[in-house]
Amino acid sequence: MTLIYANKEWDQVTFRDELEQLKNKLNLNIVHVLEKVPLDWLREKGFINQEILLKSLPDFKQRNRMEIFIFGPAPMMNAVKKTLDHMGVWSGDFHSERFDLA
Repeated sequence: MTLIYANKEWDQVTFRDELEQLKNKLNLNIVHVLEKVPLDWLREKGFINQEILLKSLPDFKQRNRMEIFIFGPAPMMNAVKKTLDHMGVWSGDFHSERFDLA
């Protein structure tokens, strides 16, 4: 299982410690993507894009091989959905839930 988790800054990563504890229990790979990175940051930066998705996802050309769940603010979800479409990921393999701050 892979979680691609985008945040503006490292201090804003919710449940950071809890996710680290779940890594071994769930065989979970966590890909953190930060918009504003600390000087010593060696992981993904910017926004979730095609390069990050290609590195993080299994063979996406085969239908029903994976389930992708997209959660987050509308601009991020729209960009990820558009990228997945462009990459040829079958639309039945990804699901989304939109939220907005009230």
